[in-house]
Amino acid sequence: MFVIFDCDGVLVDSEALAAHVFSDVLARNGFDLSPSACHRQFQGWTLEACFVWLEARFERALPSDFKQQLDLATEQRFSRELSAMPGVEDLLKDLSSRAIGYCVASNGGHAKVRNSLATTGLATWFDDAARFSAEDVAQGKPDPALFLMAADHHGVPASFCWVIEDSLAGAQAARAAGMHLLFFSPDGDAPDEVQALAPDAICHSMREVRDVLSGPH
Repeated sequence: MFVIFDCDGVLVDSEALAAHVFSDVLARNGFDLSPSACHRQFQGWTLEACFVWLEARFERALPSDFKQQLDLATEQRFSRELSAMPGVEDLLKDLSSRAIGYCVASNGGHAKVRNSLATTGLATWFDDAARFSAEDVAQGKPDPALFLMAADHHGVPASFCWVIEDSLAGAQAARAAGMHLLFFSPDGDAPDEVQALAPDAICHSMREVRDVLSGPH
């Protein structure tokens, strides 16, 4: 077994924070999209895909420095309020004690992932060789390239990997890669589109994730 974690919403409790920051920066630039709409529309997407959708939706270009504005606002907000997902350190300790390899593969950029892990105290669990970003591949999730690259880097076959994801795009990428899918849904049932992918498990807490990964496979 080899475990591939998503970052936002799985390792770190960032989804609601990120949606509020995105909405705030959009509003600052004259784009009206609520935090709930940002979360619903952009969860699991790359920033580039978000920008393409926004420009098509509002029929005008984003400011040339919009990404810089968003990166700065996100870093400032996360540094004050971001926390690790409850129970994730216990899960990482358990995997390490059983010599099970793991990494993080995120549609977020490397700088954002590093900042999130450092802010929440999780950086010690993920060295440079255990962090992968959509910046490393031509296309991020739902394309499977990111997950396949992570598996190849660690010398494990795709069928040996368990992906822990909380977004439809990530779930689609895991299935396209031929990997086991554990969908993390702490706030309720998984969406119908995820259910249709027949995940190997749907978990609502890190304790449930730990139980699934500790069972026979």
